[in-house]
Amino acid sequence: MEAAGVYKLILNKYYIDELYDLLFVRPTLALSDVIVRVIDGGVIDGLVNGTARPLAPTAAVRGCQTGNVQHYAVSMLLGALAILGYYAWRDGSQRRAERARNRALPDMKGISADHVGRGPSPSRSNGVRNKARCRCSPSSSSCRSPARSSWC
Repeated sequence: MEAAGVYKLILNKYYIDELYDLLFVRPTLALSDVIVRVIDGGVIDGLVNGTARPLAPTAAVRGCQTGNVQHYAVSMLLGALAILGYYAWRDGSQRRAERARNRALPDMKGISADHVGRGPSPSRSNGVRNKARCRCSPSSSSCRSPARSSWC
């Protein structure tokens, strides 16, 4: 019988595979199951779902994402036209407002509408610095530089 036991021991390669399975493989699989349940399920999935939660109200936009390139091209074209239209409207309304200001001030030639209502310019209020450029007194409100048409 002893020969049969030695034969079985050699046939099973001294049970090294079973010992390796018992000492290394099973504890590693048990530890990986714990890691998958605790860390992956709780921590990683929790972080991913937590970052997506604030974006939940935008779920309605997903219907617009068809994957069709032609739809994306049309939407980009419409967006570009909307931006250009906004700038054209804004520029036109600014020009209309400037024309209206200029029509309201016909007697003030030489002064643009941008200077009206701002008070005296800093260079006019400082008579000492501009005395050499002006032919009239620094306190005069109608003093113009002889070299330029701007106020002193």
